[in-house]
Amino acid sequence: MDRYPTLAAPARADLLRVLRAASMPMSVAELASVLGSHRNTCREHLARLLDAGLVTRTPEHTGRRGRPSWRYAATPAAMAEAPTGVSALARALVDHLGASPDATTQAVDAGRRWAGTLQPTDGRTAEPTELPADGRAPMARLLALFEEAGFAPEAPTRPGGPIGLRACPFGLSPRDGSRVACRVHRGLIAGVLEGLGAPADEVVLEPFVRPDLCLAHVGAVGRG
Repeated sequence: MDRYPTLAAPARADLLRVLRAASMPMSVAELASVLGSHRNTCREHLARLLDAGLVTRTPEHTGRRGRPSWRYAATPAAMAEAPTGVSALARALVDHLGASPDATTQAVDAGRRWAGTLQPTDGRTAEPTELPADGRAPMARLLALFEEAGFAPEAPTRPGGPIGLRACPFGLSPRDGSRVACRVHRGLIAGVLEGLGAPADEVVLEPFVRPDLCLAHVGAVGRG
């Protein structure tokens, strides 16, 4: 599996950075605490890093019955690679964009362009304004593309409900105070919806309704 798309999500790059610096394997709970993220989000990112051969896991023997807990460590291949710096670069670009007089317009446009670079999970590259007709329902395709972008999405719990976004691809949190990244994300969602032939003007993004959760309301796709 190509490692570069895996590390394109700053949240995964940050997770690997923590594991590279650790003196011993870490649990999901420990990683979530260090990164300030949700445990389920860490598990999803760890699964991608495992598939890419960047981390390994070993069972933690506690003597208790039931499914074992796992501890994770960076693989020798990951330790040999130079630090990615993706998260720091993403934040620097966001800060630079925020200083622009028309930051909102540029951020949304950047998000739309980002939408044209996403790949569905089968590895085929989408054209800038046309997603592959892979047989999945629009919501399933939308969730798959959000996963590729690094949002760790959760499907709506009811028809017409919002999509939960458990991870920020820029690695930002409420304390960062930047809304430029949120505008980039709104442009991304709009671009993805346009690729699905759905109305993009119905997009509403609620950032950080909880420290580990944003909500994306996607209009007709969510109701379909």
